[in-house]
Formats: sequence, C-alpha cells, structure tokens
Amino acid sequence: MKNGKKNGSIPVHNILETTNYDLFVYEIPGNRAVNQTHVAKLKNKIIKRHLKELFIIVGPKNGNEKHPIYDGQHSFLALKELNYPIRYMIVEYMKPNDISMMNTDKLNWQSKDYLKKYCDRNNENYAYYRDYMDKFGFINKFRLCTTILNGNFQRSSSNEDSFRAGDFEITAAGQKDAEVVGSFINQVCSTIADSGELVGGNTYFGMALMHALGHHGFKRNVFMKKVKSRTRTFRGCSTSQQWLEVIADAYNHRNKKNKVLFRPFNEKLIAD
Repeated sequence: MKNGKKNGSIPVHNILETTNYDLFVYEIPGNRAVNQTHVAKLKNKIIKRHLKELFIIVGPKNGNEKHPIYDGQHSFLALKELNYPIRYMIVEYMKPNDISMMNTDKLNWQSKDYLKKYCDRNNENYAYYRDYMDKFGFINKFRLCTTILNGNFQRSSSNEDSFRAGDFEITAAGQKDAEVVGSFINQVCSTIADSGELVGGNTYFGMALMHALGHHGFKRNVFMKKVKSRTRTFRGCSTSQQWLEVIADAYNHRNKKNKVLFRPFNEKLIAD
C-alpha cells in the first residue's frame, strides 16, 4: 500500500493463488474448445521462461462452489499439468461473453511487431534478420525469410513459433548460406521480371522455389538456363503448388540427364 500511495496507484483487485485445481471449472458455455496443442506449447513456454506469474480471470463461485474460468483456460490447464499454483482474479460483473468480445477486438501481434520488439532489445539475431530482409528486398516476407534463415527448404510452423518467442538464432555459417540463397532467388526473379512477368514480390513463388532447392539433384545453374529460355512460362499461378509445377516443368524440359522428380507440397505448409 505504501508504494501505491507514493506513485498514485491504489490496489483494485487481489490476485489469489491456490493449488486446489478443483476450485475451478473451465468447460462453460461461450468458452472456446480446449486446444491441447496450445496447452503443450504454453507448458514449454512456462517452463522455459518461468512464467509462473500468469493469472486467470474467473467469476464468482457458482452453485457447485466452483469459480468458472472466463479467460485463461489454456493457462489453467498448462499450470495444472505442471503442478504449478494457479493465480486468479475474481471479477464480479464481467461475463464470459464480455471476455470473448474483448479478445475478438484485440489487435493481434504480427511478425513485424515481434521483429521490432527483439530488435529494440538489441538482439543481434533479429537485427540480422531485419537487415537480411532489407538487403534482398524480402520486406514483410516473414515466412520466406524464416524458412531461409533457419536453413530449411519447407515452411515450418515450429520455426515461426520460435521466431515469435524470441528464440531465433543464426550462425555465421547459416548467414553465409542464407546470403547465397537470397542472391539466387533475386537472380531468378530479376531474370523473369526482364520478360515482363512479376514474381519477385510473390511469397508463393519464393516458397515454391525454396521447395525446389531442397530436392536432391536440383542444380541451380541448370535451372537458371531454363529460366532464361522459358521466362514466359512463369505466369498465372496463385498457389505455391502451382508455382512448383511450373518450376518442375521448366527444369525438366528437355533435361533427361538432370531430370528431377519433384515432391508435392505438404498441404499444411502452403497457406500464406
């Protein structure tokens, strides 16, 4: 209370703590269905970052002497499975529907917000990520850049989660490889653009090209020759799978010695 008087703040709600998990009920009308994958991710974050101060918002006790959880059901389950205490705040007038409406109205964080956040904290890995985007013109192409900078050839949601969590790292060797890949993608896009086709700003094309680069036997010099001779074929696509088919057709055209059998995209990784 003394500290509150000094800075003009006063306590409004008490945060309580308990290990009596039976004191709460989370399956109430209006709540989202529990996503066990999200619970598992929260558990990992809580352990890694010692996030024991998370609190949930609950209503007054119901007829069964239990507090209905209005907000934080996933946090509750994660803390419960870890046998950590539950911190909670009781609200008297708020209803479950009020919470869902406020969550809907939230302005969600985007990748650019996370990038700025960690750059502002002088994280060298994120500063390199930002500079890499600028250097190769991949502005706001976060899925493409995260794929390249993690040394992968297909999109990985786990890598994107790590980026948002502040865990992105890239070694000197990784930087060197990423520079080569970035230069190659730009060379391909510039060659196609010279014919009047615009693919450079298309993330779907970039992801399809990364997928192709990951195929055993794919030779970049061979592909560049095909790009120069068949630029007009690189048009009219709206998905990564369609772009991959165009890339495959161009690469394998009259190319018996170096022909590559391209695997299809994992459908879960296509969406941009």
